[in-house]
Amino acid sequence: MYKRTFQSLLAISSLFMISTSAQAESALRVTCEEADEGSKIYINGKYKGDCSSALFLPAGNVKLRVVMPVDDEYEKVYEKEFYLADNSAKKIEVSLSGPQLSVAAIKERKRKKEQLEKETASAALIKAKKGDVKSMKAVAQYYEQGTGLPQNSKKAEFWSKKATLTEQRAVAINTLKKAKAGDVYAMESMSRFYTNGEGVKQDKNKAKKWEHRAKLLTEKNNAESALRAAKSGDIASMRKISSYYADGTGIKKNLAESQSWSQKAQIATDKQNKKAQKANSRRKAERELEEISFFGNTKSMMDKMNSMSRKPGSSMSGFTYVTLSWGGLTADIISSPYITVKMSVLKMKIASRPSTFGNPNSMIAKAYAQKTQQYKL
Repeated sequence: MYKRTFQSLLAISSLFMISTSAQAESALRVTCEEADEGSKIYINGKYKGDCSSALFLPAGNVKLRVVMPVDDEYEKVYEKEFYLADNSAKKIEVSLSGPQLSVAAIKERKRKKEQLEKETASAALIKAKKGDVKSMKAVAQYYEQGTGLPQNSKKAEFWSKKATLTEQRAVAINTLKKAKAGDVYAMESMSRFYTNGEGVKQDKNKAKKWEHRAKLLTEKNNAESALRAAKSGDIASMRKISSYYADGTGIKKNLAESQSWSQKAQIATDKQNKKAQKANSRRKAERELEEISFFGNTKSMMDKMNSMSRKPGSSMSGFTYVTLSWGGLTADIISSPYITVKMSVLKMKIASRPSTFGNPNSMIAKAYAQKTQQYKL
């Protein structure tokens, strides 16, 4: 190590002595590690020899570049910029970088990339001119960014608009086919297209025509749907189809049919209301059955006596207490047959179909009337 340092100092001293005698140049010593010996030295872009070397240069700014090729694309590089003073000697110890793309490789890759972009853009332009929407959008982007084609905002805007119009035209053609086939949503879309001039030439008359056809078809579909639901028993649909027949909305006008469906709706409504009333009657019978007691009078009398006995200054003899108690019990015994019949009838009413008990001529209703009359106090 000391020997190498001594040799370097000696070389610099020698260079300095030589440069001093020359009076026109400065000395630069470029040294490389043993593994990097033979690397190419470039000063300000010009080849000056292999590393390690002693160079004589004019004073001024120096851009040093030392390069060792690795393969066809990669190289190891050392770069440094500095100022070399007049009649001076300088030593640079080079430490090369790891492998990286060479300048030539970078240029070649860039050239290939640009060539590929040109070929891609050229192919897209050919397809765009033939009417391909996807290619039109791509060409617009290429012109906008200057990728594969010269940057041109006007051409980019032209192809972008052309792509939009072509797309709208395709949608309009497809929608028109569906509209003619009876698709109500397609009819509504065609009306909008003709109104705004989307994919078709703007035409207010055709827009109104398709709007009218869509309206008639919608009304027809609604009428058919309401008629099916009405036939299945839906009351709201019965009323709808009645109004449709009356106005001729979506269906041929027919006042007789309108009246018929109106009557059917009323009958169905009345039947529905009666059914609800009978259901309420059953629930009421259930509540009454829960509230029935064979000792209702006795309990009522006992509650009354307890209330009287709690009043200030009230006095009640045992005889009075017993008498009133027996009075309530007697009333319960007398009314027990009636309560029994009432409970039986209520149970029959709850267990039976509402229509059976609700009919005053049914056997259950007649039995209930007969029993209540027999045991009526």
